[in-house]
Amino acid sequence: FQYVFVCLAYLVLVYMTWAFHALGLIGPAPLALIKACISILKAGSCAWALTCLLLFAHEVYEHVPACGLALKFLSIKGIVFFTFWQGFVIFCLQRTGALQVAKEYISEKSASQGLDPQWWDEAQLKSGLNDFLLCFEVLFFSILHWFAYPAREVERLPPQVKANVIEDNQPGVERILSA
Repeated sequence: FQYVFVCLAYLVLVYMTWAFHALGLIGPAPLALIKACISILKAGSCAWALTCLLLFAHEVYEHVPACGLALKFLSIKGIVFFTFWQGFVIFCLQRTGALQVAKEYISEKSASQGLDPQWWDEAQLKSGLNDFLLCFEVLFFSILHWFAYPAREVERLPPQVKANVIEDNQPGVERILSA
């Protein structure tokens, strides 16, 4: 629940920081420190939300019918987890200069093919790498979703739970907890 409010605060702080920087009220060094603090705040909020979700899942696990709860959890939270850490790794690659080496390689290959060697700047390379990797992640997690959320999931449930789902005479949470 707190994650929603932290994300809203994160959005406001990012836009305020951007506006102050654009107006010349803060320089590059304080800007980097403010961005780092804001990112740490969001990462802490993500960690807390995930911890609360795991504690909740642990408490209700024995009350939930056998429906592949762990696989469902991994298929949803896995993509968020990988996307977050992927962005962090790309940021680290940029800070260490590894992306600069890739940019030089791309510029060299572009020039040899008769293309504009200045076509990709470092920000575009960072964004392109993130998008490229995201395509593979989405493919993997879409396959995982196919197994986590099968079309005929009701057929694999225990008979009592299956009867409750098919009758559907109770609202959602009550139906699941009554099984």
